[in-house]
Amino acid sequence: MSPPTRRNACPGFTLIEALVVMAIAAILMVLAVPGFHNTLGSSRNSDAANTLISAIDLARSEAVRRGLNVTICRATDVDVALPTCGGAGDWADGWFIFVDNSGVQGVRDGGDSEILFRQQALNGADGSGSRITASVNLPVSFVGALSYQPNGLRLPLAGDPTPPFRFEIGYRALSQTAPGLAPRCLQVSFTGQSAVTRGQCPSS
Repeated sequence: MSPPTRRNACPGFTLIEALVVMAIAAILMVLAVPGFHNTLGSSRNSDAANTLISAIDLARSEAVRRGLNVTICRATDVDVALPTCGGAGDWADGWFIFVDNSGVQGVRDGGDSEILFRQQALNGADGSGSRITASVNLPVSFVGALSYQPNGLRLPLAGDPTPPFRFEIGYRALSQTAPGLAPRCLQVSFTGQSAVTRGQCPSS
């Protein structure tokens, strides 16, 4: 008769060891989440700034190429056939570029039917995202449009404050106030040149 087989003891965690591991994991999560949010916000803000700069450069280059005035303006209805300039507000709602060849400059009138580019809203369905506050000398509100002439220079619009124009970009939820996480300041000169710096836009 063969001797009984010896079974190896199956090692395991005690309740105390499991609780210690869970506590350490919870602490690491608490420490990691703010850093992750800042990294996410910084990345989203950089993307938003680059997207807006590309659109502004496109509006300027199209004005020169076509020999016509071209406008980029904020809008909340970019999906419709002929969107409307939305005036002052969050540029992350979306924008569009059009040939501004009739009526009031800086406004898409009935005769301005050639839409060159549309940018969908940058914010998420939950309201979080990179808010783009357009202003000149904070907190002076900006009208919500930039127009360029065939010579590449900005076309002064009715009610425009003195340039440079500044767009402050900060990642935040819908209920949060400026500047949000990892803000950026996008500045547009009279000649249409753009530059982005880290941090909030200057207050004067």
